Amino acid sequence: MGRDTARKQALNAALAERLERECGLRPEDLVVSLAEVGRDDWSFGNGRAQFVTGELQARPVGRRGPPPCR
Repeated sequence: MGRDTARKQALNAALAERLERECGLRPEDLVVSLAEVGRDDWSFGNGRAQFVTGELQARPVGRRGPPPCR
């Protein structure tokens, strides 16, 4: 399930670089924790796993701009 180790390492590196460049966050101050979960691990209320029951469908993640740094 999920991405391989090389992709995760690339994500960590890209996050550190971008947050330093755009927000001034030092890379050594960034902590990233990735947790993989399946469709049956989500419930959005009413005691149901809506991705499993078909009430919800996962949508592809869009490429939006980053949120502003605070």
